[in-house]
Amino acid sequence: MINVYFRLAVATLVLYDHMITLDLEVERIWTLKWAFPKCLFMASRYVVIPLLLVTLMDDVGYPLLFSYCIFDDRFHKPLSVVSLIIAELVLLLRVSALYGHSKIMLSFLVGLFTCQFAAVVLETVMFMKFSTPLIAYEFLPGCWGSFKNTPSALRWRYSWWIPFMCFDGILLTLALVKAFAFRGIFNPTIRLLARDSVLYFVLMFACLVVNLVAGLPGLNIPVVIPAEWIACIAVSRMMMNIRSLVFDNSGGSQRVELSTLVFQDGNPARDRRFSGVDTAGCV
Repeated sequence: MINVYFRLAVATLVLYDHMITLDLEVERIWTLKWAFPKCLFMASRYVVIPLLLVTLMDDVGYPLLFSYCIFDDRFHKPLSVVSLIIAELVLLLRVSALYGHSKIMLSFLVGLFTCQFAAVVLETVMFMKFSTPLIAYEFLPGCWGSFKNTPSALRWRYSWWIPFMCFDGILLTLALVKAFAFRGIFNPTIRLLARDSVLYFVLMFACLVVNLVAGLPGLNIPVVIPAEWIACIAVSRMMMNIRSLVFDNSGGSQRVELSTLVFQDGNPARDRRFSGVDTAGCV
């Protein structure tokens, strides 16, 4: 039951964060033209979150049809992948922005992301292969899962988190390298990109480590942190933070520059471009 309460608490936090940032979202994100980054934001905010709320039924719903438990068992893990992948794509765009969208760096990041995605797909398929849905009306509400207790099966249970940890770690290192290169130079764009990358990594890495340890054979840790929920907060916060550079500087003639990344002062509703990409869309 600890895990159920924890998921409900995190879900409440996500909804609360959505409500208190809705005015900023309307002002800073809705005014952007539709592009890939804005699509990522909207998908995380208005597609992933409602679907995650549906999956909460597997914890608190009563009574539930066994057919729903089967559906949830096959749907929940891929949905977690989608939520985490969206957050990592946003982080990838931010790191690419730090390096001026260098073709070499962008190719490296895309290749790294492709390898990680392939590993996550394999891990997810194997995880679901060894997972079996259960239902126990007479004891507790919701659906319950049974995982095969064999060494090979248990390995897939905890290793699911490893690709995310490796990918996030490499992106954090790249962000810190660029931030270190600009040490001593006041550049709000660099500072914001580096700060958000570090905060995201520290928070997500802590969640992923706890989940990985909880899945290790021989341990009986009842709490699994819903990292996919936290990723939804991270996506919206990271994108609105970088957009704030434009709005906070909208009354003067100062420019915030990062290689080909330029935030120009003026009307906040006017298009700002970052090498052909909207400013909120580059991060």
